[in-house]
Amino acid sequence: MRYADGTEIAPHLEMRREFGLYAGVRPVRCFANTRTPLADPLAAEIDLVILRESTEGLFASHGKGVVERDQVARATLW
Repeated sequence: MRYADGTEIAPHLEMRREFGLYAGVRPVRCFANTRTPLADPLAAEIDLVILRESTEGLFASHGKGVVERDQVARATLW
């Protein structure tokens, strides 16, 4: 989703900044009696957590770009 000026609406980034959070946590597991796209029966035992650090790169530079005279746009990726 985007604002009228075309910029991305990203409330999760504002929440991370406001609450001082530094990572996205994504638990991954298969639930009993549900279908899975994974063919191997061992996939039913998957139980892991993915951590995505969010203090650099696009997260740090979000909202810090500049537009000059409606001709040049710059964003720095830290």
